[in-house]
Amino acid sequence: MSIVAIAETLDVHPNTVRFHLDTLVRTGRVEQVAPDRKGPGRPALMFRATRRMDTGGPRHYRLLAEILATDLAGNRDAEAKALAAGHAWGVQLKPPASTTADRLDPFVEPDLCLVQFARQVAAT
Repeated sequence: MSIVAIAETLDVHPNTVRFHLDTLVRTGRVEQVAPDRKGPGRPALMFRATRRMDTGGPRHYRLLAEILATDLAGNRDAEAKALAAGHAWGVQLKPPASTTADRLDPFVEPDLCLVQFARQVAAT
């Protein structure tokens, strides 16, 4: 696909597409390919997704959550185990050093707000 075609499909400006394509090409998720067109004028840059395994691996978080919830539900002390798991998770989380609790905006940094909340729960 050309930059213009991608921009039209996503309803964004072509410069936005160029910016993100640079990163996608650099990380190997997209590759630049030769255009099919043979004619006068400068040919458009063409791109396609690469056919390879995602280096980040599959992310089946919902399935994992269902497995963990099923396991917890089968335990006699499910509530205590769930709280202990949340506590252990919260303790390991560390917000970036440049972020303070006073500056967190849940609409801008929802993940950091979750981290802050988890750490507060873990501290109690």
